[in-house]
Amino acid sequence: YQGQAWLILGVSVTGGLLYADEFERMQQPSNTNWSGQLRVDYAISREMKNQQGGKLYVQDVLSEEAEMLWTKLEEGAIIYFCGLKGMMP
Repeated sequence: YQGQAWLILGVSVTGGLLYADEFERMQQPSNTNWSGQLRVDYAISREMKNQQGGKLYVQDVLSEEAEMLWTKLEEGAIIYFCGLKGMMP
């Protein structure tokens, strides 16, 4: 894999995070398979706040990183959204 991956995980509480240890290991500089290629951001709605002081959701992370997101899209990035039906606005 030669590209970059940006994963935004949205859960209500930290206990709901999946594979946090694995993602952390993948981001370590010593991991030559993924070094610099994986970015992981979390949106933990009951524990984190958005810029307006409300709950932080995945769409808030995307909004806060809009400039980078649009640059990536203009360069040919592909976006996958997954989650429970009805959760995305």
